[in-house]
Amino acid sequence: MKSVYLCLIFQLTDEMLSEAVIIRFADIGPEEFVRDHLKSFVKMVRTMINVRSKDVEVLSIQPSRNRQSRAAEPIKAKRVVAQKTDAFNEIQDKASDIPSDLDVLFAIRKSKNEFLSREKVRQGLDEKKLGAELGLKVVGFQEDECTEDRCV
Repeated sequence: MKSVYLCLIFQLTDEMLSEAVIIRFADIGPEEFVRDHLKSFVKMVRTMINVRSKDVEVLSIQPSRNRQSRAAEPIKAKRVVAQKTDAFNEIQDKASDIPSDLDVLFAIRKSKNEFLSREKVRQGLDEKKLGAELGLKVVGFQEDECTEDRCV
């Protein structure tokens, strides 16, 4: 099954980034989120904040830098020297199967050049309801990881 995604590229502004919010979801990858949950996420945020869908600007969807493994058991390599390559490949395969947390960075447009403050966005969103409606576990809102000279 082929999936087609439309990628829109727009200029990020300092104000957009300064008012952006990071929400972290548990145990989901970017592809699955985009495929199965992105449209619903935008609709839920739109409804909770009472804005238009086009005012919800999703800026980034990526695995969390603070990945927390939720694997039931540790990954171990086979101890067979003759199959070293196979063991490494098996470890790589298992590692890619470990679900990770996902950070979604978004901002809410107030007008053409203004954005709702991140405090208002956080106050307007109900994490539990959002998670329940999407069928995902919301880890929570993440603190701003931007400093004056660098934004991560």
